[in-house]
Order: sequence, then structure tokens, then C-alpha cells
Amino acid sequence: KFLTVSSINYELELKNTLEEIGKVFNLDRILIYYFCKDPTFMKVEGQWNRKNIRSKREKQEEEPVYALPWLIRKIKNDEIVIINDVEDLPAEAIFEAEIFSKEGLKSSLVIPLKNEKKSIGFICYESLSRSIIWEKSQIKMLENIAAAFTYTRAKIVKEKTYESIINGQSILLNNSESQIWALSNVTSYATVNEAHARFFGLKIGDLEYHD
Repeated sequence: KFLTVSSINYELELKNTLEEIGKVFNLDRILIYYFCKDPTFMKVEGQWNRKNIRSKREKQEEEPVYALPWLIRKIKNDEIVIINDVEDLPAEAIFEAEIFSKEGLKSSLVIPLKNEKKSIGFICYESLSRSIIWEKSQIKMLENIAAAFTYTRAKIVKEKTYESIINGQSILLNNSESQIWALSNVTSYATVNEAHARFFGLKIGDLEYHD
């Protein structure tokens, strides 16, 4: 279902989907981070937490990636980060260990998100109540789910970009005093501007997609 969402219901379905995943896999929290245009920053775009588990971020805001150098390096190298127990983090993950300890994190599975072979972010599946031994079957399923998130978001970004272009063109067309129109077939308008509709004493909606 999530693969077919539109830009209109994307945020709602993202929230619902994260909740379903959290319940099925008995997790406490899920977060989706995407890198910003400035790749030295990242931002949470989607999150879910179990009832009585505090949210990781109360609001969406840019965060510096240098706060998690070991983890980000792994993500950029397209490596899945399996943390069965935060106590077992390597010595080089000193910053991550400090942050995770303050958050009360016990276990985490971090999966890179890629689009057209480019690293665009990552998804964190977290447990604050218990340590988890992540099994290969679980990891594979959650990896496939991460790919679905990447696919859907890329589709939504394209939709929004296309809408922005169309809206921009519409403004230019309607500010033109020249009559501009396009036909979908020999008897029906695909689009017209205000000048052309005015010529017939009509509104744009009276002409578009009408024979």
C-alpha cells in the first residue's frame, strides 16, 4: 500500500507504515533520516515510537552529521550497522556510544537508504527496552522495507518537482496577454490560459477537458 501513495497522503501513510513495522517487529522506535542539500547536515523526515517511549526528535530540524562520525562513515560506505548491544560498540564509535547511552538505547539496526546508487539517508530500527540479537531473516526483511521507503520517497519528490514546474508554467501562461492553448485531441482542450478563455467569455475550467 505504501508503494502506491501520492504526495497528498504521503506523510500520513508513512506514519501508519512505521507504526505497523514497529508492532510487527516489536520495536520501540523507528526513525528515517535524510541528508540535506548540504550533506554535512541531516534531518528526521519520519519517526514512530511505541506508547510510553519518548520521541527521538520533537521537531524536524537540521542536525550535523559530524555528531555521529563512525555511524555516518558506515552509512556512506553502504554498510548495514548491526548493534545487538550498545555495550559492544567498537572503541572508534566513542561519540555514538556516548549519545546512545544518554538516550537509553539498547539495540539498533541502521540501514542505508540509496537512490540511483547515491547515499541519501538511513533508517534506524531501535530498541530501548531490551537488547536484540538481529537475525539474518529480520535484517533482510527490514532491508527490503528500507528499499520501499527509498522508492516511494523518490517518486514523491519527482511528483512535487513536476507540480512545481507545472504551477510555474501556469503562472507564466496566465500572465500572458497572448492567447495560449493546447489540445488533447481535435475537439478537446488539454489546457488554456486566461486570455484564451476570456476571448470566448468563459473561464479556464469551462474549456479544459471539455469537447
